[in-house]
Amino acid sequence: MRVKKLQPYLLALLIAGAVSCQKEVEDIDLGDDPFNPTPGNPSNPSNNSIIGTWRFVKLIGVSSTMLEMNESGVSTKMVSIMNIDSKDEAGTLKIDETTMSTNGVKYSASSTVQSTMYVAGIPVDNFTMPYDFVSPSTSASTNYRKISADSIFVESSFMDLNQGASPVQTLASGAKISWAKDTMILRMRGQQTQTIDDAGTPVKATAQFDFRAKYVK
Repeated sequence: MRVKKLQPYLLALLIAGAVSCQKEVEDIDLGDDPFNPTPGNPSNPSNNSIIGTWRFVKLIGVSSTMLEMNESGVSTKMVSIMNIDSKDEAGTLKIDETTMSTNGVKYSASSTVQSTMYVAGIPVDNFTMPYDFVSPSTSASTNYRKISADSIFVESSFMDLNQGASPVQTLASGAKISWAKDTMILRMRGQQTQTIDDAGTPVKATAQFDFRAKYVK
């Protein structure tokens, strides 16, 4: 099937999800006002502030990709999933009253891509592929604004669709925030859809990710 030849695109999109979540944030759950934390129990989310410089220490989650095309009138689809559990983490996230900035954020991971191919809606093939990668070091900055006591809006961010490619601007987004003692946990979810031209045949590629990044001061 021609769709198997698109595996390089598949890997690029899977990685894009994992890389982009270093820079993106969607709906934030801050407990109380993060700019004026209430004194008291430090383990209570309402007593924590997001303001400051945070060290990136962990990334876990899942990235999925769906490639869809039409071959001689027959629909072909490949769905792939890659789980991420990072190691060799480095870099910082700085948050002030209006700006979020990353500096040298990177990590490596050993993973396995699990794929299922469908023809006319029927699963016809399953395969797995081990994959090791190192994310590119990321330094970026974007403005954000507080929407309510429990949400913020991030204006823009950038992601590298293929290591070494030009950055592509993504849609505005945000993040859920929770706390584990002194650790700030950002849950990031996102989706990107684009059309790939494969020798004159359009291929719809959709990448989704759901990740949790952990930071400590």
